Amino acid sequence: MSKIMGLFAAVALLLFASSAGLAQESTPSTGASLLAALGFPDLVVSTDGSTVSAPAEIAAGRYHLVVQNSSADLSADLQLEKVPDDKTFDDMKTVMEQADRSAPQPPDIYYQLVIAGGASAGPGGSGEAIVDLTAGDWILDLTASPANEDAAPAVLPAKLTVTGDMPELTDPAADVTVDMQEMAFDMPDSILAGDHIWQVHNKGSFLHFMAIQSYPEAVTADQVQATLDSMFGTAATPAADPDTLLDPSLFVEAGGAAVLSTGQTSWIELDLQPGQYIAFCFMSGPGSVPVHAAMGMFKVITVE
Repeated sequence: MSKIMGLFAAVALLLFASSAGLAQESTPSTGASLLAALGFPDLVVSTDGSTVSAPAEIAAGRYHLVVQNSSADLSADLQLEKVPDDKTFDDMKTVMEQADRSAPQPPDIYYQLVIAGGASAGPGGSGEAIVDLTAGDWILDLTASPANEDAAPAVLPAKLTVTGDMPELTDPAADVTVDMQEMAFDMPDSILAGDHIWQVHNKGSFLHFMAIQSYPEAVTADQVQATLDSMFGTAATPAADPDTLLDPSLFVEAGGAAVLSTGQTSWIELDLQPGQYIAFCFMSGPGSVPVHAAMGMFKVITVE
């Protein structure tokens, strides 16, 4: 999970871990995945890095979102965003295409959107999530990004119209439940290793996402906070002992959940090996609110 919110949220992530050579999160085969086995209808969005193929219209409901990326060179990051009632798809497309994707946070209008999550796929790969889509016009906000961070990404918004009433739904069983809020992750301290379904819900009033990174040795919350303070300039005074700071080059991306707005829930699948992990929210805003992780929105996790 990296650039789902355009490139904006990734700016903070790259500041923290630009030297880490973040690994592309592994994506299980769609047919064999735990998410596919839940039986929700597929919403397949395909891209070659320059075009997007997807249904033009679907019924309101819960979907098994699948992002298929046939590009050999570009990663594909899809965000599902509902068009506000007082805007049109063309209005929002213009905002996206004109936005400065190198800015530390997105335009103000992004904080007014209903954002239902999304999925990422590496070159030649696929990604998936379970998402809820209510009636209205939605933006399939797909960003195709080259490995070369200096090269400009391709912004490929497409329109999806969702019709009808939302059916009554029963949430699928989840092995791990994560509630995001200001500024914390409410989730277990310890998680069993292996392939599991995670339910991620935004109970806060801000946009949040979850990026999970592994670290090769045990860490404390104090070490994480001191490292974030040193990277984002949020400490009132420098860390007393720089040797206790974590080394960003040792972090490896292990997956995560895309941006969700207030009240939204998505389900993801993660296969984590035993070790030390940290969940971060590198979103910033709204307004002058700094990077959420630096405000304490991180969680040290042991996978056993």
